[in-house]
Amino acid sequence: MAVAERILTKTHIYLTVRAEDAETATSRAVNIYKAYITRLYENSAGVRGIRIDMEDPVERKDLPGTWTAVGTMRAEIPDDLRVLGADTPLDAWRAIVRSTWARVTREWERDLVRAESYVAITRRAVPGEEAAQESQADTPKKLIPITVHLQGQTHNIEVPDTDTLLDGCLDKGLPMKFQCKAGVCDECKVKVLKGMEFLPPPNEAELNMLGEALIKQGYRLSCQVTIKGPVEIEQ
Repeated sequence: MAVAERILTKTHIYLTVRAEDAETATSRAVNIYKAYITRLYENSAGVRGIRIDMEDPVERKDLPGTWTAVGTMRAEIPDDLRVLGADTPLDAWRAIVRSTWARVTREWERDLVRAESYVAITRRAVPGEEAAQESQADTPKKLIPITVHLQGQTHNIEVPDTDTLLDGCLDKGLPMKFQCKAGVCDECKVKVLKGMEFLPPPNEAELNMLGEALIKQGYRLSCQVTIKGPVEIEQ
């Protein structure tokens, strides 16, 4: 019998908890994430190495008494993972991740805001991504504040000036649209509302995919640009 290969995955999660202070918010978020990991192991035979790295909770100005704790979950899934209706192991894992999250948020409904707690994106980790992150962990990065208007919501986040705009947003858990990450499609295009002066000039990929007309309207490929100052974008 062939031994299943392992696929390293990365999932971004938004969890918004009810709490009167940061300490309580942290405790509740940690407990909910622990319960989530436990449920995932119960629901997914063969999956291993599940861990969630949680950022410090941030108080929501638009929802008094709530805090959002963004989590990045990593897991190794077998390439023979299957669930009904899923064509690939990654699709199967996405289905398990979402259904399990729905169950956990129902169980912890008193402590969280379900409408503001969701799995943003699950993807295959880029080869070498973990090693690259570890090797760069001790190198301080300059964080740039940006405002993102996405799916009717506004997010204020900070992204490293060394990351592309797309990667910076994805790493913060924003469900940005993208497909290739190579500048050969326009799925990740964004409209720059403010701060165009902090972006580099359009490269050949952007000119080919967007054309001068869209670029003059403020559109850019988020997978192709880094930023050196505050920007406001819309997708």
